[in-house]
Amino acid sequence: MPKGEQSSQYEPETEPVEGKLSDKEKDSITLRASVRREQQNLKVEALNLEQPGSTEAMKETYERTLQTVNKEASGEAVEEKAPDGLLKESSRLEKKAREVEHLFPNLAAFLGARATKLRELSGQDYAEVLSNTKDNQRASKGIPKIAPSSLLPDAILLGMKTRQVRQKSLPDQNKIALAVSKDEELLKEYALVLPEEDRAAFLDMIPEEKRLHIARLLDASASSVLHQSLLAAGSEEAKQRMKVRSRLNQELRGVVESGKGTDKKMAKILAESLGELGEDTRQLLLEIMRDEYEEQYREEGKEVKKDFLPRVMKVFLDNFEDFKGNDIVLHVAGDKQTNRHLSIYLLGKLIKNGYLPKDVGEWWNEGKEEAKTGKREIEDEKEKLAIIKSVVTDLEVIPSREILEFIANDEVWHDISLSERIEKIKASQEEFAQFTNNRELVSFLHKDEKKALTYYLLHGGEDRFNLINNYDFSKFKEVLELIAELEIHETPVRQFQDSLIQGGMAREEARDVVNRLRGGHFPLKNLGQASQEISFDVTENAAVKNANVEIGQVLGRKQLGTVLLFPLYREYLEGDGSEETGKVLQEMSGAHTFAERTTLLERIEEAYPDIQSRAQEQLKDNWKVLGEKMVLELSLNQIFGEESVPVRGEELIPRLDSKRLDLKRIKKDLLVALKGGNERIKSLQRDISKKKKARGGLQKGVEKQEVEEKKTSLIQKVTVIDQEVGDLEKQLEVLKDQKIQDRFADLSEEERKVEVDVLGKEILALTEKSPSAIFTYLTMQVLGEERLRESDVALVQEMESHLQGPFQTITDFTTYQKPRGKEEKKRMHLNLKYVDKGERLLNAVRFADSKICCFSSSNYDQVLQHDMPNKFWVASINADPLSFILSLEIPPLPGEAALKGREVKENIGFIFGSFGVDEEGNLALMQNGIYYAPTIENEEQSRAILKAVERMFDGLNVKTMVIGAQHGGLVPIPTEYTNEGIELTRLRPLDDNHGDPETDVYDDLGTGSDLNKPHTYGEFVWHKSTE
Repeated sequence: MPKGEQSSQYEPETEPVEGKLSDKEKDSITLRASVRREQQNLKVEALNLEQPGSTEAMKETYERTLQTVNKEASGEAVEEKAPDGLLKESSRLEKKAREVEHLFPNLAAFLGARATKLRELSGQDYAEVLSNTKDNQRASKGIPKIAPSSLLPDAILLGMKTRQVRQKSLPDQNKIALAVSKDEELLKEYALVLPEEDRAAFLDMIPEEKRLHIARLLDASASSVLHQSLLAAGSEEAKQRMKVRSRLNQELRGVVESGKGTDKKMAKILAESLGELGEDTRQLLLEIMRDEYEEQYREEGKEVKKDFLPRVMKVFLDNFEDFKGNDIVLHVAGDKQTNRHLSIYLLGKLIKNGYLPKDVGEWWNEGKEEAKTGKREIEDEKEKLAIIKSVVTDLEVIPSREILEFIANDEVWHDISLSERIEKIKASQEEFAQFTNNRELVSFLHKDEKKALTYYLLHGGEDRFNLINNYDFSKFKEVLELIAELEIHETPVRQFQDSLIQGGMAREEARDVVNRLRGGHFPLKNLGQASQEISFDVTENAAVKNANVEIGQVLGRKQLGTVLLFPLYREYLEGDGSEETGKVLQEMSGAHTFAERTTLLERIEEAYPDIQSRAQEQLKDNWKVLGEKMVLELSLNQIFGEESVPVRGEELIPRLDSKRLDLKRIKKDLLVALKGGNERIKSLQRDISKKKKARGGLQKGVEKQEVEEKKTSLIQKVTVIDQEVGDLEKQLEVLKDQKIQDRFADLSEEERKVEVDVLGKEILALTEKSPSAIFTYLTMQVLGEERLRESDVALVQEMESHLQGPFQTITDFTTYQKPRGKEEKKRMHLNLKYVDKGERLLNAVRFADSKICCFSSSNYDQVLQHDMPNKFWVASINADPLSFILSLEIPPLPGEAALKGREVKENIGFIFGSFGVDEEGNLALMQNGIYYAPTIENEEQSRAILKAVERMFDGLNVKTMVIGAQHGGLVPIPTEYTNEGIELTRLRPLDDNHGDPETDVYDDLGTGSDLNKPHTYGEFVWHKSTE
């Protein structure tokens, strides 16, 4: 047997347990599956080759090389030389590969592949040369494969695997059936191996209770290598594809057509299908909904009412009210084959749900009266609907009034057709390609709204996120404006550059790193490092376990405990009247973060030992009522005394769902107070922000002005603004200390009632389906709104935002996953990518949409810390050259980019952070946790991701790796990390509008107001030395 890959990659054979597959038997399955995947990859790459030159000789060479590629891939290409001759030729090729690998890794990969094959055919060990060849393949990843010869390395290695497959027989099907019933990863591999004609007999060997689930997974996995455009008409694979699609269609259609299944049963089948089959099922849903609608249309023999719904869609709307459900409804509505009435109805539902902007509805209704003349009204609807569908389907972005008016404007497009307008938008990429610096790109887009709109239409569909996909143009505009207004301060940049030089980097190279970061790019020259592959084993049920841990932290002393105790302690101390308590109350008025308030509570409890028991006594009756409502099996003692409390979210959330009625009974005053926000406070915050920006501009003028008289005038203006800002900040502090009950004190009772009623209804409609909102509002009833001040509201909102993520995780799991009798492991493959802020600007401004957190676009307007909305902190990350974003993405399916016309990146998580320095000036990499939607369940997974981050930044000589572990980024920390106190300076080179580096930041590390200053990190901040 040839020596090489087998000996280097597989463990020694172990004796199989009776009824289980041995390692060798599993290998025979996985090797065949690997061959099938690689065969498809090669077909895809062949599709993307440039066309041959115009001469006959060029065309002949092109075709001859393609034939060689196919022959190599099939395993039929063998050498006629004697073994000695093969080995000699192999040595020559290996030597040549080593000589060219640094300059031409693609050529080295070809030479190495040839050498590997020759060693295989001569019967010699080829493990080392194979390993070097794969290294060169990875190094040449960024080099486009445009000629058939560029496919030869992959084809040669595929041919070797194909020859190995012929030497390995498959185990008995009964043994395979037993093994895959307990190992879903192996099942997915076997799906690529199992002949279609053997499928029915194989399923008969599966226990009946698992048969349907396994049948679905077989088809789902097989679908990944059955893309229609890659299959020859009439081939066995094409026939298999038709049968797979037919089975998926039949299962869903059977439930709809039989009429026997209850709506609940249909919802369950839909959920399981969506969870297991993904995109294929979504397409089938489209087909079934359309067919059911059209069938009703034919039966009625006349135009149906607009509110008619196919049963399957009605069930879907009633049961899937989350981001994913709304996203599917949008694609049904936007599909060009969906009936006009159904599309209009669904778009109306999405506007009502808040998934589409209200201004879409306003645009739709404009001109209705003028067009209300029979045919003209129908034509008007058709024209408008065609525009919406093109935006959703062709451009894959969220429609808004500005977008729809832009595309509909005949004066802009000079009466060319809708399809031509869409193509013209797609062809406008060259105008933006000239920008190599993200700051210049942002400035250009900020100054020209039409250009920004075109850019959004071009790039808005390039990323899809695990959770939130309704990012509209208005949000993009807001963030562009904030980024454009932020100015760079050079001092932290110099600190960073000095740390690079101190770490051993040449001065010129350090300057190049800084310049690349200024442009928004990956800091190192080797762009191959900017993308790292990660894989690890995952247990599906672990998502719920980790979400429960996250909820437990939110409901512990440092968040819910603080939210409840702080207003009570303030009330008690205000009744004391002593000078000492006056000082404490003064400190309380300035404590705005959870960390500040928790520290202050500890000091108060030390000074007043009985104060907590007094609070417990006062709240116990209300807490008991809450417990009875939600069976929240927690005592106040646990909430006030433990940092993390035991919670079973999978039991809590269904109970919250049943409390929607309770939410409607809550006083609307409380709803408005906690969700609506105080407009006067927001107005003051905006005014302060504007004046600080104006001050920053004047300060720059002072520094540049050489005429003394003019400089004095500018200084006087700065002084006036400082005075105005000071006055506004005092007003803001007074307002924050106001009770929320007094928010509408300037209105009459009747006016207040009308205002609260209108706002309350709007808020209720948007939040009644949110478990985190329902929980928060019910909990606040324990305290009573009369105790809440405006300064408390931001922390209540922050607490609620910290519950959104884990509640969403549990909701998704319980909705879309089929319960398993036991935990099952599967292998997860991810790409960790550095987000270039220029090339992927739209990803960079909404990076947090894959897992709900404070920085998700749905929480842009929340004001949680330092009187700034969350979108300001997102903008700061983009404007700051020393802040980075890393996306966690699902690797694209083979052929996906070729099939869709572009690569759509599937974002499933993210890491964001920045650089810092230690006391000695050495570089630190400071990360705000790992936000990964499916959740990190153990330290091995955390370690795999953190190691990938280290590999990515290898070359910067980072001395300290830092990771925050709280809120949505909470992960199990590898043992090599410690949370002992460490002094670091987190760098952010942004100007504070006073000519100094910014000092405020909202992060998961607890930096607070110590940005660009030495700060001692510990507790929930973990670190390790890289030396």
